[in-house]
Amino acid sequence: MSSIVNNCWFASVYVINTPLCLQMLLEDPVPTVRSQAVLGVFRIMSLFWELMPSVTIKNIVTKVMQDLAFDSASADVRESVVKVMLGNK
Repeated sequence: MSSIVNNCWFASVYVINTPLCLQMLLEDPVPTVRSQAVLGVFRIMSLFWELMPSVTIKNIVTKVMQDLAFDSASADVRESVVKVMLGNK
């Protein structure tokens, strides 16, 4: 019985913390990490779209479109934003 409780606890912590982890990746100080995070986060969103809360989707898309699309530190980050918006991999 305790393994079921532990699994439920782990699942609830994972679901609660995942949006925070995704947001942290998008805010990483290293441009290469941000660039790959944009590609990865949108891949995750494409796979789990229906399971994600609408507020999380809104926050991620807003962050990408308002901040990362105009990232002055890295052309790679801006390129990744264009790729995901055009549906390129």
